[in-house]
Amino acid sequence: MRVYFEPFGFFKAVEDEQMKKRMLLTILIFASLFVSATGVEISADDLMHIGQRISNIEKAFNTLHAGFTRDDDLPPIRFMTEPVKSGPYAGEVADKDKWNQVLDRYYQLHGWNPTTGRQTEVGLIALDLSDVARKLREYGKL
Repeated sequence: MRVYFEPFGFFKAVEDEQMKKRMLLTILIFASLFVSATGVEISADDLMHIGQRISNIEKAFNTLHAGFTRDDDLPPIRFMTEPVKSGPYAGEVADKDKWNQVLDRYYQLHGWNPTTGRQTEVGLIALDLSDVARKLREYGKL
């Protein structure tokens, strides 16, 4: 379930105020449901922070153990070379330059290096993930 971290970057990138209100309401409802289901008091901000931590731990794992780089955040080549066959986007292909612009913004919102796609020590420490930063630094991945 990607609800736990995707709203963070997307929420900051959205310019439509009505969309932001709906997204915030969704996060608030999710926090309320979590409290009801578990009895653990938690705010929407806390959930977003937890989501950021999860996202960064996943990214560090993929960087260390699977060798992921910025290239792995691009869609498959065929999405940029083979047009969609049917539906409302028939004939369309993904634009690599636009995709890279979106990635730059996404990385900036997460405090990651937009050139390499790697996490930054400052960003990890801000999330209280200094142990993750240490491990990435140890392997030359910061």
